[in-house]
Amino acid sequence: MKSFPNKLFLDNIKLVLILAVASILRLYNLSDIPYGFHFDEAQAAYNGFLISEHLKNVNGEFLPLDIDYFGDFRPALHSYLIVPFIKILGNTIVAARLPAAIFGVYSVLITYLLTLKIFKSKSISHIAASFLAVSPFHIIFSRASSDAIIEMSFVLTSIYFLYCYIENKNIIKLPIIYLLWVASFFTYQISRMMIPIITMVFLITQSFGGIKLIIKSRTIIILIPLIIFIIFPLFYFLTTNKTAGRFSQVSTFSFPEVQRALNEQVTEAGTIGLNPVFVRIFHNKIVAYSSDILKRHLSFYSPQILLFDDARPIRYQISNIGFITPFEYLFALVGIYFFVRKKIKQLIFVTLVIIIAPLPSAITFEDFPNFHRAIYLIPYVQILAALGLYMIFMNIKFHKAFTFIGVGIFAWYSCFFILQYFILSPLHEPFHRNYENKEISKYLDQNKNIYDRVGLTGETGIYISYLYFNELDVLEIPINKEGKYFNGEYNIENVYFTKYRCVDTISTIYNRFDLVINLNECEPSRIFIKDKDFRLSDGSLAASAYIIDKAKSEQYKKRNIDLFNCLESRGFKSKTECLRLYPESRQDAI
Repeated sequence: MKSFPNKLFLDNIKLVLILAVASILRLYNLSDIPYGFHFDEAQAAYNGFLISEHLKNVNGEFLPLDIDYFGDFRPALHSYLIVPFIKILGNTIVAARLPAAIFGVYSVLITYLLTLKIFKSKSISHIAASFLAVSPFHIIFSRASSDAIIEMSFVLTSIYFLYCYIENKNIIKLPIIYLLWVASFFTYQISRMMIPIITMVFLITQSFGGIKLIIKSRTIIILIPLIIFIIFPLFYFLTTNKTAGRFSQVSTFSFPEVQRALNEQVTEAGTIGLNPVFVRIFHNKIVAYSSDILKRHLSFYSPQILLFDDARPIRYQISNIGFITPFEYLFALVGIYFFVRKKIKQLIFVTLVIIIAPLPSAITFEDFPNFHRAIYLIPYVQILAALGLYMIFMNIKFHKAFTFIGVGIFAWYSCFFILQYFILSPLHEPFHRNYENKEISKYLDQNKNIYDRVGLTGETGIYISYLYFNELDVLEIPINKEGKYFNGEYNIENVYFTKYRCVDTISTIYNRFDLVINLNECEPSRIFIKDKDFRLSDGSLAASAYIIDKAKSEQYKKRNIDLFNCLESRGFKSKTECLRLYPESRQDAI
């Protein structure tokens, strides 16, 4: 009996150390790693700024539940979570990233508690939490303002409370579970599909008696918050077409290649004279799209994708780092072996979640394999791997030597990841995360009052960084744009964003720009005088700012007066037609 407090103390110390490691890996140098400030991060942060000022989003909607950037209606809760950090830290990168980073640490704790609830073993729980604490992609997502990390934490907590309710029938937990589901719904879209599926899997597996489970009173009561969730908010948003906004943009059902392949098969069958009714039995949309989804789904479990494939979206990519580590993959396979051999019933739910986890990525074509949409794989694979490692330890004769070697190799891999991510990643292909946008934004703010009209491309989404870092309030400053979205041609005060990648000589003179910022791919004009270069973290050129030589621009306009008369009479949208009439102007521009 005297040893019990000591054991409890040691168990708590282990958990504290695991959480400390998780915190360091997710919070250290958060403003600089990951390098740059991606467009998605800037969007969530800027709307957090507007909510902190007016309780409105960028579209002027009061207390918004979603934010429509380009017909996608993204959930707004992440922006609300950023508000207190903006109030304390200002419009900084750290303020934008802290919510996801904190939830990343919390998800390590809730994974420990959930694993403990499933297996009743602190050893397995410590291993699972340790795996998650140093999981490369969990760290990457946590540090990159990932709303999926926040959403996953809510869902993991709801599953934990479901286990608690099944055990002690505490009715208070049911409204908490529902609130967690609603919070997930307004954080990341995949929860809207996954919560009903995971909950039904949980209910069916708990008694391991299949459908007979449904007749049990506790499981019937659990269905109540699920039904309420399906009615609101899911049904409400489906009827307003907001939930399907982003899905319709990226789903495999919108992917033209599947339909094109189906049409080709039908055409080939028709060429040889097969009966159309007979052909449609084998070549139809159900078969075509089901095959495409199944192929994507099954491919997710291959070592090629999980261990070696490049990350998607590409902004999360770290050289030579897979979605899960080789050790987790190996131990997960061992866990499956013992699951089958020893019929470990607690693993039925975990295994089924692993099977369905890639579904949101499998039904979308954009950035496949999209690790962000398959985020549920991370904690459940690690729970399975934790059991596998524990069973090896318990069943192998020389387990101490095996453990010593395994811990050494795992420590080496963790150090390898730290090298790749914290030291080398800022220099590895830094052009994917808009590294230069903060410096350009500050430069624009310093110079916009010096020059009457500033021109630059709007294609890179720099406008949102410009608004955020300079604390510009779109609800109060002059904005000129067509329609709801920031696309095409628009201006924020005297800063004009064009729809072209490069601002050339003709558009500079026509729009009377005094200052131009062009990407490094754009050829400099003879009327440009370089003022400043903006470089990426590896020193390579990203963009340059040019002051306009007024004398040379007037000379050019006089030499090509017919071209500019054409533009003035027909409008700048007829630039291509005017250049066709006066082609010599194009050669004269560079």
